[in-house]
Amino acid sequence: MKTMMKEIEMIAYFQKEGLPVPLRYRIANEEGELQVIGVDRVLWRKEDKRAGNLMLTYACQSEWGGIERRYELRYEAATFRWYLYKI
Repeated sequence: MKTMMKEIEMIAYFQKEGLPVPLRYRIANEEGELQVIGVDRVLWRKEDKRAGNLMLTYACQSEWGGIERRYELRYEAATFRWYLYKI
Protein backbone atom coordinates (compact mmCIF):
# COMPACT_ATOMS: atom_id res chain seq x y z
CA MET A 1 0.00 0.00 0.00
CA LYS A 2 1.14 3.52 -0.80
CA THR A 3 1.07 6.10 2.04
CA MET A 4 -0.67 9.33 1.00
CA MET A 5 -2.05 11.13 4.12
CA LYS A 6 -4.28 13.33 1.92
CA GLU A 7 -7.05 15.32 3.63
CA ILE A 8 -10.55 14.42 2.41
CA GLU A 9 -14.15 15.52 2.95
CA MET A 10 -16.12 12.79 4.75
CA ILE A 11 -19.74 11.97 5.49
CA ALA A 12 -19.92 9.81 8.61
CA TYR A 13 -22.29 9.00 11.43
CA PHE A 14 -21.46 8.63 15.11
CA GLN A 15 -22.43 5.64 17.23
CA LYS A 16 -23.81 6.00 20.77
CA GLU A 17 -20.30 5.50 22.14
CA GLY A 18 -19.11 8.51 20.12
CA LEU A 19 -17.11 6.56 17.53
CA PRO A 20 -17.42 7.76 13.92
CA VAL A 21 -18.32 5.35 11.13
CA PRO A 22 -17.31 6.48 7.60
CA LEU A 23 -20.00 6.34 4.88
CA ARG A 24 -18.57 8.14 1.83
CA TYR A 25 -15.92 10.70 1.01
CA ARG A 26 -14.99 13.16 -1.71
CA ILE A 27 -11.52 13.43 -3.22
CA ALA A 28 -9.98 15.19 -6.23
CA ASN A 29 -8.53 12.89 -8.90
CA GLU A 30 -5.44 13.58 -11.06
CA GLU A 31 -7.40 15.91 -13.38
CA GLY A 32 -8.72 17.92 -10.42
CA GLU A 33 -12.30 16.63 -10.73
CA LEU A 34 -14.09 15.75 -7.51
CA GLN A 35 -15.00 12.09 -7.14
CA VAL A 36 -17.33 10.58 -4.50
CA ILE A 37 -16.35 7.17 -3.14
CA GLY A 38 -18.76 5.14 -1.00
CA VAL A 39 -17.29 3.02 1.80
CA ASP A 40 -18.68 -0.46 1.13
CA ARG A 41 -17.15 -2.23 4.15
CA VAL A 42 -15.13 -1.35 7.22
CA LEU A 43 -12.81 -4.31 7.81
CA TRP A 44 -11.34 -3.17 11.14
CA ARG A 45 -10.81 -0.12 13.34
CA LYS A 46 -7.79 0.67 15.51
CA GLU A 47 -7.04 3.49 17.98
CA ASP A 48 -3.57 4.92 18.45
CA LYS A 49 -1.90 8.13 19.61
CA ARG A 50 0.34 10.16 17.31
CA ALA A 51 2.20 13.02 19.01
CA GLY A 52 -0.37 12.88 21.81
CA ASN A 53 -3.36 13.12 19.43
CA LEU A 54 -5.95 10.34 19.27
CA MET A 55 -6.11 8.87 15.76
CA LEU A 56 -8.64 6.27 14.62
CA THR A 57 -7.49 4.14 11.68
CA TYR A 58 -10.06 2.32 9.54
CA ALA A 59 -9.27 -0.39 7.00
CA CYS A 60 -11.98 -0.15 4.34
CA GLN A 61 -12.99 -1.75 1.07
CA SER A 62 -14.81 -0.14 -1.88
CA GLU A 63 -15.42 -0.59 -5.56
CA TRP A 64 -13.45 2.23 -7.18
CA GLY A 65 -13.26 2.58 -10.95
CA GLY A 66 -14.69 -0.92 -11.44
CA ILE A 67 -12.00 -2.48 -9.22
CA GLU A 68 -12.42 -3.69 -5.63
CA ARG A 69 -9.83 -1.79 -3.57
CA ARG A 70 -8.65 -1.82 0.03
CA TYR A 71 -7.44 1.36 1.70
CA GLU A 72 -7.01 2.99 5.09
CA LEU A 73 -8.71 6.12 6.41
CA ARG A 74 -7.64 8.10 9.47
CA TYR A 75 -9.72 10.32 11.72
CA GLU A 76 -7.93 12.86 13.90
CA ALA A 77 -10.18 13.39 16.93
CA ALA A 78 -8.59 16.66 18.12
CA THR A 79 -9.15 18.50 14.80
CA PHE A 80 -12.13 16.48 13.46
CA ARG A 81 -10.30 15.86 10.16
CA TRP A 82 -10.32 12.80 7.92
CA TYR A 83 -7.38 11.60 5.81
CA LEU A 84 -6.93 9.03 3.07
CA TYR A 85 -3.92 7.39 4.67
CA LYS A 86 -2.98 4.37 2.51
CA ILE A 87 -4.17 3.05 -0.81
